Amino acid sequence: MLKTRFLFVLQLCIGCIISNAVFAQPTWTLDPFGKEKKPEQYEEKRLASEKTGEKKFTKLRRFTQNTTTHYNYFFNANNKVNAVIERAKMSQKDDFTQLLSFYPYTLENTSAQKTELDSVIYKATAGILLHDLRSDWVDNMYLLIGKAYFLRNEMDSAAMTFQFINYNLFPRKKDEDDSRVVGTNNSPGSGGLSIANAEKRNFVKKIISRPPSRNDALVWLARTFTAQEEYGDAAGLINILRNDPNLPARLQNDLSEVTAYWFFAQNHFDSAAAHLEKGLSAATSKQDQSRWEFLLAQMNEKVGNYETASDY
Repeated sequence: MLKTRFLFVLQLCIGCIISNAVFAQPTWTLDPFGKEKKPEQYEEKRLASEKTGEKKFTKLRRFTQNTTTHYNYFFNANNKVNAVIERAKMSQKDDFTQLLSFYPYTLENTSAQKTELDSVIYKATAGILLHDLRSDWVDNMYLLIGKAYFLRNEMDSAAMTFQFINYNLFPRKKDEDDSRVVGTNNSPGSGGLSIANAEKRNFVKKIISRPPSRNDALVWLARTFTAQEEYGDAAGLINILRNDPNLPARLQNDLSEVTAYWFFAQNHFDSAAAHLEKGLSAATSKQDQSRWEFLLAQMNEKVGNYETASDY
């Protein structure tokens, strides 16, 4: 537990300065261990993340750093997260004579796999610490860390991680001033609020990297607030995202899913059904989609929409 807390603080310390490195050569140095000392035999050694900015981030260096981080760290950690969820689904025993739970797994079943989730956190943290912080995969690694905390049912840590991604990993331009409203794309007095960032990715980036994780983190943050029963915070975030012109099309169904979950958690089954129907394609498998369709029938039946229920 102590090691995990230390790693979490370490991740945030590192991340606080990542945003300076996104588009420009940084001028800072990093002491990621703070008051904690490295083991004596490693005191003179510096991590790759501590050396960020000492070398030019050439195309070759970028390719090398991205490839190593992707296949040696992100790929393995992401597979572990998916495996944890799949095992939790297998442990789920649904009673189809009763109203199903919203998700096909419980946090009790995922949090029981603490060793695997610890491994995700360590793997993702190593992927950040042992590489140049200007890598394209840093935000993706942080998202995995947030998901791992969520699946461990440590909601405060999950929310902190997703909020950190929002505040610190939005795209910056070189020499951008500090007039931007924190966590948004807006300058003071600019009118409507936009917190998502537009995803303009060329063909090459679509092939060699995943989409930026900041928008995903916002959707996960809404889900985390809902799981914490912080319904007001979740509703505010959901409403902003639903009206945000910059939220990419790839996340619209995910947002509908989380919106449905928000209504379902408060027993507003008519609204939950309406949004879940829009988010059916967010299901990760045909089996999960079929389960949601059965849940749709149950919710419609509960509110007296028998004709609609029979369609499922």
